[in-house]
This record gives sequence, structure tokens and C-alpha cells, in this order.
Amino acid sequence: MKGVALNRYVIILILLATMLSGCASFRDDNRKTITSWPLQHPDSKPSINLNVTGKAWINEKEVPADKVESDYGGQWRAQTSKAFEESGLFSAVRLGGTNLAEIQANIQFEQRHRFSETLSFLLGFTFGLSSLVIPQKASTTYMIMASFKDKDGHLIGSSNQSETVSTWMQLFLLFAMPFRDGPETTATAALYDLNRIVLQDIHDKHSFSSIASK
Repeated sequence: MKGVALNRYVIILILLATMLSGCASFRDDNRKTITSWPLQHPDSKPSINLNVTGKAWINEKEVPADKVESDYGGQWRAQTSKAFEESGLFSAVRLGGTNLAEIQANIQFEQRHRFSETLSFLLGFTFGLSSLVIPQKASTTYMIMASFKDKDGHLIGSSNQSETVSTWMQLFLLFAMPFRDGPETTATAALYDLNRIVLQDIHDKHSFSSIASK
């Protein structure tokens, strides 16, 4: 009977850990301010082709290319396309390295995910019970390196931007969850905003309308 009671006690603790532990994601807000959106667009708009590539690391280990494509590539392209289409600067936005357009944009992402492997092991070893006491933190830094060339291959401009999203998981963060977006929503917003900042930066320095008039 004592063994049955102990098993029930352990199960109850595990269920409580699952129900009571919460997570909250926070952006570092060190990125440039987006002053207006959509951007003030010219009368003549060029077409643009987006070539979106990238690499990813988990701690210091680089993620294999096929895993990068399956886990991150779709999200990178989706948020890049969305930002470029909604910017108001282009007559057409296309994806793919072979599409003809007046501007060729090379958008390269680097995504670095960091977490404590020791704490993650402890979390798994205790069936999540350690999250009731010990905060678990993971951070992801998103970097975007963008360059723009005209159809003759001449460089128009470039821009590099980055932002870090930190996610905490711990018992008392359960009460913060209704007031914070989840990790996936926060990451999506960060990727979208990095593309918007790139476009704002290039738009402030260069005129895309002169490309369309050629």
C-alpha cells in the first residue's frame, strides 16, 4: 500500500509540474526603431527577387543544412516575403534565385540558439519537477545580412541587423503567460521586424525608384 501511495504522489507532482510551470519570451528591444510602416513608396516601383538562405547553430554545434531547411527555412522565407510585400516599395516580390527582376536581394540568416545543457538534463531527469524551483533559460539570436543589386549586378546597398529573444520557463512565470506572447509568436515577430528594419535602412539611404526607371 505504501508503494502505491508513493507512486500516486510522484504522479501528482509530475502533473503539477506540467500544469504549473510556465514560459514567457522577451525581446531585447535593441533593434532600430521602425518609424513608419508601410514605407513611403515612390511612383515607380521596381520588381524584386528574393534569394533567402541561412545557417543555424544550437549552442556551438552547427545544424545540418537539411535540418536548417526543414526547421527554419520556411519561416525565414515567409516573414521575408511578407515584409517585402507589405513595404509598398515593389511592384512584384518573387522568391527564387532564377527569377528575373529589376533588383536581386540576397537575404542571409544566422540563427543561434543557446541553452544550458546541464539544466536541460536536470529537467528531463526530474520529469520536469526542477522547473518548479530552477528557472530554465534559452535564448535565440537572429541575424539578417541583406544585400541588394541591380539587374547588372551592381551593388545598391546592404544592411545587417540582429535581435535576441530570451525564453524563461519556471513555476511563477505561469502568471506572466496571459500577458506575454509565446516563443513561436515572439520569434515570428522578431523575424518580420528585422526584415522591416532592413528595408527601412536601405530605403533611407537609397532610392529604389531610380532602378525602376532604367
